[in-house]
Amino acid sequence: VSLLSHKALALKRAACECLGRMKSKKSVPMLVPLLKHPEADLQKTALWALQQISGKDFGNKADEWLRWHAE
Repeated sequence: VSLLSHKALALKRAACECLGRMKSKKSVPMLVPLLKHPEADLQKTALWALQQISGKDFGNKADEWLRWHAE
């Protein structure tokens, strides 16, 4: 999960993909900030991961993702 804070965008995207495939609910709070990242591809990958983990689609609404995670 520490790869999400790495400087290399490719590593961040790969970490998002892995977490999405693993359906790692505990990673949601670390993925949510990436929805506002300046790199659009990273935003899309983080959103995909959140959708895979949750089965939901709250778009880029961080508060909705965090509310779902708290349930």
